[in-house]
Amino acid sequence: MDLNDPLFTLDKQRLQIQQLPHKFLKANESNPKRTLMNVSRARSTASQTATASAKATASSAQTKPRYKGNSTRTTSAEMNDIKFESLKGAYYHEGREAHFDMMHRALLFLVTFLGTATASQLLAAGTISPTWTGLATAVVGLIDLVFDLSGKARNHGFLRRRLIELNGFCDDPRWKIDALKERLHSIYADEPPQFKCANAIAYNNALRTIHGNDHEDALLVVSDFMATFRNWFRFESYDFKTKDEQKKLGSN
Repeated sequence: MDLNDPLFTLDKQRLQIQQLPHKFLKANESNPKRTLMNVSRARSTASQTATASAKATASSAQTKPRYKGNSTRTTSAEMNDIKFESLKGAYYHEGREAHFDMMHRALLFLVTFLGTATASQLLAAGTISPTWTGLATAVVGLIDLVFDLSGKARNHGFLRRRLIELNGFCDDPRWKIDALKERLHSIYADEPPQFKCANAIAYNNALRTIHGNDHEDALLVVSDFMATFRNWFRFESYDFKTKDEQKKLGSN
């Protein structure tokens, strides 16, 4: 049993109140009537004090924030790494969320447009048969439904919000380093498979946000082709190098 538990404290004080008659009877054996009056008055005062004390203890326990982690907080490289990783992850999921949301809206527009009578008349006036129009409407709708583009956008948006929240916790001295690591690893566990080029671009964005243009040589080199198709292909086998590494390879 927790000795600091408000209920335990209240029971202990009630037990002390119940023992009051024996103390007063011993001290005032010659005047029983006066003894009973003193006992009643003491019981009332002690009961009020015990209740107020228990309420104050319970209120303090409820309002005291419960932060995980040890008693020490570090502001060294570990904390900076967590801030950088959370910011990079937020940029990554922001880009992925925007990609899936745009695709979902584009397919929704096509389904709506192809299903209108105006679109059917325009296509019938040309060389496209209305049968193909209906088939195209069904295929576009199935693509959106099967690949769950809106669901993917929501998932990335949820992860983005969690990482931004974690980044804010890094500036709160009440959060300890091991608790922040635990939250970061739990977010990693919920992430879908990563697109390497999109992650490299998010790395560059996070580095510029924190350091500005002071570490240009540390930026990863991403070609225009890869940047264009970063959300379509994983580029898993490609090894992204920094500008400084590229310069060293070029000099050799």
